Amino acid sequence: MSSKRALALYRRILRTAREWETVEERRYIREESMTLFRKNQFVVGAEEIEKKLFEGESRLELALHYKIPYPRPSNVSPGATGKSKETPRPAYMSSYDELNDKIASSKKMPQYGNDAHLEDILRKPNARSHA
Repeated sequence: MSSKRALALYRRILRTAREWETVEERRYIREESMTLFRKNQFVVGAEEIEKKLFEGESRLELALHYKIPYPRPSNVSPGATGKSKETPRPAYMSSYDELNDKIASSKKMPQYGNDAHLEDILRKPNARSHA
């Protein structure tokens, strides 16, 4: 049953990609779905499969609702929950976390969840202020 559901989800994602507005975002949707479905094709256990399907369905619904195909970053400050100093991640981001570095290095989308690049930008002197 879960294989039928996974194939139906994959087809729905590819149909969505065909109808998306920009070529770059269409390409991103196709590549991201292909990468994640191939990565997760050998997942076993009903609970783990259900988590992956939930993740895919959630990301698709969020993309359709907000008209943004990229994963939405969480907006909870680190330590705000009092449980950990790490920023909590939504359930629909588990596969994305593993691929975040690979995708960000390809320059196809911004890297979410890592503010190190923002700190570097803030430390650099503004070129306009010295002119």
